[in-house]
Amino acid sequence: MSVLLNFNIKETDNSKTLNFTEITGAYDALNNTDGWGAPNEATTDAVTTTLTITDPSGTITILTSAELAGLASFPTSDTGLILQITPQVIGGAIDSKFVDGLYTVTYKIVTTATTYTTTHKVFVSGQARCCVYGMLGSVDLSNCDCTSADLADALEAYTFYRSLIANASCGNETKYTELLNIVNKLCAHEHCASC
Repeated sequence: MSVLLNFNIKETDNSKTLNFTEITGAYDALNNTDGWGAPNEATTDAVTTTLTITDPSGTITILTSAELAGLASFPTSDTGLILQITPQVIGGAIDSKFVDGLYTVTYKIVTTATTYTTTHKVFVSGQARCCVYGMLGSVDLSNCDCTSADLADALEAYTFYRSLIANASCGNETKYTELLNIVNKLCAHEHCASC
């Protein structure tokens, strides 16, 4: 048997954090034979832990515990431990939000005996969500005859945004990117720069 390294990574609602959680878990003879601990390797066998993040522009950032202190707690069998990754640690400004797009995250553990690596993609769309919800929230309902241009624009943007989310859920990178570009164009037209 051996460890099957795995993790989750999700964007927070405010778009300022990606929450990383290792879900490998502890070894259990019945429920998790791929987890950390005897007869598999222990988390204490780890020599190095690395997160490599590729942002939508293709910029690659390699993080170790030297760059991201919380990474020293990994690997872990504690599936509830959350590592918060901010845009600042991958070159963004302090207190900024993640740029929308597709991020690739590779989690690598080198132990005394072997190397474990797994990669996941995360679809970030918080800026688009903020703009689209802003468009919906600013529809003038006091004079709404359901044919107003602002309502039509908001519903169009919302439809494209929901389609973007559906394609992200299905892992359709090409369609996600196409739809994100459409939503961004609609948002630019609506001057949603405040998100």
